[in-house]
Amino acid sequence: MAKGLKTIPKITEAHLKPDAFQKMRVYLATQVFSKSMADAIRFYRERNEVFLRGSESTETFTKSINDLFDSLNACHASVGVRLNSKQYKIIESFKNQIFQTEKVQTFASSVTLESLRVTLQSFLDLINYLVKESGFDYVLTGKINQDSLERFFGILRQVAGDEDHPTVISFMHLYRLLCLYTPTSKLVNGNVSKGDDEPVAMSNYVNVLLRKRKIGTEESRSRRLAIDDKILQLIVSDYSGSGSKNHLLDHDYCRSDANACLVYQLCGYIAHRVTTGGQFTTCPDCKTSVSSFEESFKTETLLTNIKSLGALQYPSQPLYHLINDHVEPKISDRLTGLHVDLVSDIVDSMTNISSAGIGCGKEAHNENLIVHIISFYISTRMYFFVKQFNREIVTSRIETKRQRKLSKLN
Repeated sequence: MAKGLKTIPKITEAHLKPDAFQKMRVYLATQVFSKSMADAIRFYRERNEVFLRGSESTETFTKSINDLFDSLNACHASVGVRLNSKQYKIIESFKNQIFQTEKVQTFASSVTLESLRVTLQSFLDLINYLVKESGFDYVLTGKINQDSLERFFGILRQVAGDEDHPTVISFMHLYRLLCLYTPTSKLVNGNVSKGDDEPVAMSNYVNVLLRKRKIGTEESRSRRLAIDDKILQLIVSDYSGSGSKNHLLDHDYCRSDANACLVYQLCGYIAHRVTTGGQFTTCPDCKTSVSSFEESFKTETLLTNIKSLGALQYPSQPLYHLINDHVEPKISDRLTGLHVDLVSDIVDSMTNISSAGIGCGKEAHNENLIVHIISFYISTRMYFFVKQFNREIVTSRIETKRQRKLSKLN
């Protein structure tokens, strides 16, 4: 698997092998029992992976837990729970399944199952009462929880850093810092002019932040333009149409690897971005050239077909081969570490890029579209790589800290 590319990007070792504290984190459990996990199980099973043979029941159970979480976390009117709605039936069906396990030996403890039964039955009774007797049209089950309070204390713990033993005094200090951060962020990002009664210290503080942000924005823009110029110099014009069909289109592989399926899905996301907005191009013919309404690659579309609910786009053959043959190999070869010139090194390693099959045929349109596509793909890949890189650093620091504590005990 290429560095930074994952079938389930959010799943880490903490999800599959949690320690004593990680077992108490709800978000880890919800990410394990998610649609993405169920789709990944099906994806690798259909690729005939030995370790997932006969995993249909696991996939079904994971989907049912995910649907239950969604039904119990409705936060806006479009997904509000109504009587006999899909969400209501999901809760009722899962409750009935739980009641069938009363006299069966299960992995979960009897206390856990009984608590789940009480919770689900209470939700159903509450929904019936609010809709039938109180006149409500629907119930937002996501509002009946303590997530807001937990989120607030989570922010305070995150701001505390390595503080393992917070006190009342440290809590008040952190709370006051957050009280300063909120008005500061409003002043920096707001679109309302400041009055004369603004404190001088706060005004100077905000001006310094604005000045630094402006400098950083200008530097990022100059680097981005330099990268785009390098990509533009690599494009080889070919508008004859003869090069629009790549020699790799006639491959006869029995299956594609997981990396090719992930790249294909990312290309579909690029096609979606190109066709739904004007960031890449406003030319209708250019937009049409990057998307396909048919499954051109029978093996590469496996993951996209599994994840799609009917709205995911398929990239065109030229777009997929542009990314898979010219861009992705160079990125994978150089994603070994982070440094200032990493993106520039990736672009420098690329060779001539054919523009055939992408764009409407006008030279300026084709070149501008390809430059935007390659830049966007590199940025997306770097985003996933940096997230994984930072996660590995945090994990390493936690392990180092744990080893130091163990050494002191010894």
